[in-house]
Amino acid sequence: MMEEFEFDRFEKSESCVKNEKTINKKNSRNCGLVSVVGLLTLLACAGILFVLHTDQKEDSFDDLITTGGAVRRSLSNNFPKCNTTECQRVKKYVQDSLSAEKVNPCDNFYKYACAGWIKRNPIPVTSSTYSTFTKLNQKVEGILHKILTSKVKNEREMMKRTKAFFQSCMDQRGPNGINKKGKKPMMDLIKQVGGWDMAGDNSWNSSWNITATLLNIHRDLTSSGGPLFSIHVSDDPRHANDHILEIDQAGPSLPREIYLSEDAEKLKTLKAYKEYLIDVATLLGAKGDIKKKAEETIAFEKKLAEISVPDDVKQETWFHKMTMQELENEVPNFNWHTYVNEVFKGRSYIAKNESIIAPSVAYLKKMMSVVESVGPDVLSNYVVWSVIQDEVPYLSEKFLKARMHYKEKVLGSKGLRKRWKTCVSYTNEYLGEIIARTYTEKHFKESTKLIATNMITNIREAFKDNVKTLHWMDEVTKARVAEKADSMKDQVGYPSYINNDTRFDIKYKDLKIVSDDLFHNRLSLIKFAHNRMLNKLRKKVDKSEWPMDPQTINAMYSFNQNGMIIPAGILQPPFFHGVNLSMAMLYGAIGSILGHELTHGFDNTGRKFNKKGELSKQWWTNESLVHFKKRAQCIVDQYSKYKIRGKYPLNGKLTLGENIADNGGFKTALKAYYNWVKTSGGDNLIEGLDFNNEQLFHIAFAQAYCSNSRPSEQYLSTLNDRHSEEEFRVIGTLSNSKEFSKAFNCPIGSRMNPKKKCSVWTVSDE
Repeated sequence: MMEEFEFDRFEKSESCVKNEKTINKKNSRNCGLVSVVGLLTLLACAGILFVLHTDQKEDSFDDLITTGGAVRRSLSNNFPKCNTTECQRVKKYVQDSLSAEKVNPCDNFYKYACAGWIKRNPIPVTSSTYSTFTKLNQKVEGILHKILTSKVKNEREMMKRTKAFFQSCMDQRGPNGINKKGKKPMMDLIKQVGGWDMAGDNSWNSSWNITATLLNIHRDLTSSGGPLFSIHVSDDPRHANDHILEIDQAGPSLPREIYLSEDAEKLKTLKAYKEYLIDVATLLGAKGDIKKKAEETIAFEKKLAEISVPDDVKQETWFHKMTMQELENEVPNFNWHTYVNEVFKGRSYIAKNESIIAPSVAYLKKMMSVVESVGPDVLSNYVVWSVIQDEVPYLSEKFLKARMHYKEKVLGSKGLRKRWKTCVSYTNEYLGEIIARTYTEKHFKESTKLIATNMITNIREAFKDNVKTLHWMDEVTKARVAEKADSMKDQVGYPSYINNDTRFDIKYKDLKIVSDDLFHNRLSLIKFAHNRMLNKLRKKVDKSEWPMDPQTINAMYSFNQNGMIIPAGILQPPFFHGVNLSMAMLYGAIGSILGHELTHGFDNTGRKFNKKGELSKQWWTNESLVHFKKRAQCIVDQYSKYKIRGKYPLNGKLTLGENIADNGGFKTALKAYYNWVKTSGGDNLIEGLDFNNEQLFHIAFAQAYCSNSRPSEQYLSTLNDRHSEEEFRVIGTLSNSKEFSKAFNCPIGSRMNPKKKCSVWTVSDE
């Protein structure tokens, strides 16, 4: 599926946060086994700027953007000190987050800036990680809970149905509640997909047909792509106003690396996964040699993992275009044309000469051989298990406890979240746009939107200023880059349509929600969303539609729309403290996030798309592209050397896009702040903080990433997360900044001021 880039690890289709990242990759779009917030993943994502590994020189960034270092001097002058209640709140937050112990900022600035926060914010027992994002998400969850439990006269029809969904989730122990229904909803669904060899209820026999079962799933039941391969309708990367059919690998349930290595961590995860499969199968009444069947299922998943295209390789094949006939020619052992038309029956006809996207042809070529290597019983167990995994979170407490034990073994979390939090998360995931209107009316100021919009304008101008100074890029490419930046669409706060009741009444008119059946409510929503997705194939792209809800604690950039979305949710402390406090902190935190999203438009993927959001024939000159790739490799090499806890290496290639966006966003925000100081004449200082505003800028940047994670969570994040670990998002970015080293007097050769630095979109360290 075409991917957008999000600032944090939040999946764009879910409401859970990254303190419960997905270890079940297949379910990452719907909070599968372990929630992600991941993104929000899908919807997690990657992009890459350009970096150069260069010797450090003595020219300063402020000298490139001002005359005679006037800005640096102005930052140190005695400007008014703010002592309001809000400024004191900010002061306390900064001081509490800083390390209480003596830490050298030139050795580990992340620890210097965040050790206090980490100490004061232990990981909840039910989670595997806790960060500034997840903490703020908890606050938003509390607000949404009040909205969902409030009594309102003359309430909107869709809000009534949204509250009914929430109530169906809360009804665990009622006379007709979730526990009372037990396994029956799942068993009914298993029969619907042709039965399950493990079930032991005589609903399955050897005449079971995999094609019929897959069709059933791909037509109606999938929220995560489906088993074996996925079918999606995506934005056409070459024609920004159109949609296109995409056929891609589905792969196994766990990150592919888990299956392909014999190290202790991976074996521990596989063992826990097998035990989880057995536990769920037992709860569903499985009979016979369950252990043997579980092992066969996982062995089959391993075969799929072996032929799957790795994520860091797939970054270069996302947009592989071919006709349906060409797919059949390259993968001849499956009738793709007939199958796809069965999926779209009654909706669209796909001709053999119609173009599609197939990012993983290498996988599809080998897939049928793997399928033919096992019997129908193994295929049934794999396919139906892939469906069951999606549904376990919506079953009775017995199933939830089996899932909880699995998470405990793999991630170290214990116990179940409070039920209301889980139900708020699910409701927000599936019906978040309905709640958004009430949330934004009560908890978002239009003045905040205006400030953020003005900051985006300033950051865009700063980015273009930086581009003008690039020695490695020729004038032709510079002009085209600036033109794309000017064409970028900015959407801040919320979309106007959330106030349009008629729009939602029409959109959801056929959706049935009841207050006492969570399982079927969720299936109804999945089918509803899936049908809408399939029906888009012949429609124009609705560029007004947001892929994330306004209350989301995240931000994103869309390649196809050449635009960024900055939801209301992230425009609050600790990212957005307000304009009357310290502009240094405002630009350091939310400014760097805005710069991050803008930079995604020019990373290793974004640079392939033109100003219209279309994958274009090379619009850079060859010379500029060669230099870009050289600089990008510098970033890859730099981050590949980092190891979490000294033993879990980052994947510099997989995380390249996010690392470029981090570096470029930070430097663009710093430039924008310097420009603002130069224009305004000065910035407030915070009474009681022994830092100048340049130092506060860097502290605010770092403290946006404060996070506390369990080792197992950190390890799993290195396997398939396109974002670097928070510590290295800070260290990696700031160690490439000469301005940081000047602000904190870091000697050349110290960890935070290495002699060689990487740089893509600025020349500050060339």
